[in-house]
Amino acid sequence: MRLDWRADRCEDILTLGLDTDVQLAIGHVPLVGTLEEGLAQVEAQWRDGITVGVAGGGIPDGFAAAAQSVYGRLLSLLLYLCAEDADYERPPWPVTKRTKKGLRLTVRPVRDH
Repeated sequence: MRLDWRADRCEDILTLGLDTDVQLAIGHVPLVGTLEEGLAQVEAQWRDGITVGVAGGGIPDGFAAAAQSVYGRLLSLLLYLCAEDADYERPPWPVTKRTKKGLRLTVRPVRDH
């Protein structure tokens, strides 16, 4: 998951990746209003892309419902993981370490207090 700024449209875009056994599916959802409104905007942009010839194929039947089901669950997980009062132990933040081969990210072990 990643948050980007689209300067050409002056909006935040949430990029979500879902890695399955079959493929890595990546979707971009503008952060405007509700999830339903964001997905409606995605569908409208997709239709515009098909019209001008920069997007191929067509929009599958049931796209909005399927996307809302998947993205709704991913967003719920994201919000849970980011919540300050989530009931899980957070892993330590990676630390940048300079080595002979360049910068490396390492994770400090968690110590019991």
